[in-house]
Parts: sequence; C-alpha cells; structure tokens
Amino acid sequence: MNSDIIIENLTAQFIRAEGNVAAVRGVSVTLKRGQVTGIVGESGSGKSVLGMAILRLLPDNADVSGKIIFEGENILAKSEKDMLKLRGSRLGLIPQSPSESLNPAVKIRRQVTEIFTLRKRVPNAEESARKLLERFQLPDVDRCMNGYGFQLSGGMKQRVVTAFGVGASPEWIIADEPTKGLDSVLAGQVREVLREISKTANMLLITHDLSLAQSICDVVIVMNNGHILEQGDILKNPYHQYTKGLLESTPAGGMKAMPLVQDAPDGDLCPICGWCPQRESDCNKQLPPLAEVDGRKVRCWRYA
Repeated sequence: MNSDIIIENLTAQFIRAEGNVAAVRGVSVTLKRGQVTGIVGESGSGKSVLGMAILRLLPDNADVSGKIIFEGENILAKSEKDMLKLRGSRLGLIPQSPSESLNPAVKIRRQVTEIFTLRKRVPNAEESARKLLERFQLPDVDRCMNGYGFQLSGGMKQRVVTAFGVGASPEWIIADEPTKGLDSVLAGQVREVLREISKTANMLLITHDLSLAQSICDVVIVMNNGHILEQGDILKNPYHQYTKGLLESTPAGGMKAMPLVQDAPDGDLCPICGWCPQRESDCNKQLPPLAEVDGRKVRCWRYA
C-alpha cells in the first residue's frame, strides 16, 4: 500500500521545568503521495518538529497530540515495536546532522550493510551496500566503506546518510535540512540526488533553502510559530506577507532583512501582526483561519 500521510490537529510541545514550549499548534495537512512537499520557515517555526513527529523521534519531554494517519492507522497510537518496523522500511529519514547520525566507532561498511541485513534481508548485503553508495557517486567507495564517519568530508557524510535513508526503498522519505552547512557546489549535488530520489519515493523536504524548495517541490508549506501560514505552489507568487519576506531575504530577492518576528501570546494571534505592512484591525484580535484562495491556503485576515 502506498498512502498519503494525513495529519489532523497535530500539537507538539516540550515540557520543561522553566515552562512549556509549544512547537506545533493544531496543524492539519495532507502530504500527498506522488508529490514532493516542502516545509520552509525560520528556525523555531516547527517544521522539523512536525517531521520528527511523523517518525515518532521527538525527545521524551515532547507532549504530542492529534493524529497522524498512515495506511489507515494512527502513527501516534502505535507501539515502539511497531514503529521500529515502519522506520527505514516504510518511512525513511535523511537527517540534518550527518556527523551525529554516523556511529564514530563503527566502520561505514557495517553501518550501510545493516540496512540490507536488518531491513531488506538480502543474501548479498555487502554488495548491495556497495551499489547503494555508488549510486550516490562517492568518489572512493572502497575508502569510504573501510573508514569511519569522522574520516569523511561533510559532503561525503551527507551522501552516506542519504544512502541510509533510501537504502531500504521506503515509500516516504523525510529529508530534514539535507543541504544544511554545505557549500553551493555540494548543495547542488545533493539537490540532484534528492530530485532523483523523488522519482521513486514520496518526499517531505524540510529546509531553509528556498531555492531548493522551489526547484524540486510540487507543494510548499510555510510555517511560523507552529502554524501553517501559506500552502500550495506559492513561491513564485506568494500571498502571505511572511512568505514574501522570506523570499526577499534571499540573494535572488535582494537580501532584505526580515523583521524580528513577534512571538504572539499563546500562539493565538498572527505571528507577524506586529510588523506586517498589510495588517488590518482584526489582526490584533485573533489568529486568522487557514482560508482556501485560488488553489492555495493562506492564513491571513485579508483572505479570510
């Protein structure tokens, strides 16, 4: 079965002694199969928390509610044993911190081979591991397989963890900041790898890189303060002022500085109502609904 991922009223907060921190606030969205869906936004917007909630990989102090429906079942209600069966084989992850994702005490050969011995259970696991790394055009596969993660360059580490994410041929790939920290050349190479992956797997791409999202995503979700502010094919002609600000802050948009975002009290107001040049009287009263406008969704009182 190849299914959409249906997220219903997802809320995630982190329980801390000094006060709880809300990261995702009542998000409802369907990630459709056959599409590359991107989530963009500033650090702290909730985009990575949403992705990790799908995989049930949030830390122990995370309090998560709502539903995440995959293949007719609520992921949030599954046991950890059932999630271990889903992760890797059905839901793959390309993590944002390759150095932290590679075991420094275990050779790359063993780490990649385990994908095929534990997940796919193929008889020629080591040869399959070699072919997988060759697919990602590592410059010296033998050297890579016989080495440790700390001996690899940043670009090579990213290619290896990308191989981990797709090695078991999962139906969905969640790519969390796959170009973070890479120079423009390596980021371009990773972009081509992601484009190739998207031909055979459904993908959720979480990124700061708007040019990456624009180049490979069919649908883009813009998040801020735990809310979806805009959703659709929006980067060429955004409606929401926050999306416009993100685009204007890029080199292609003129590198205009984004105003500091107001952290709305309890998330019950538009997070940019303090600086938005298009604000109206209702903006300071309550959070606008996510309205359907011209085939997209926009959370703004101008379109409600």
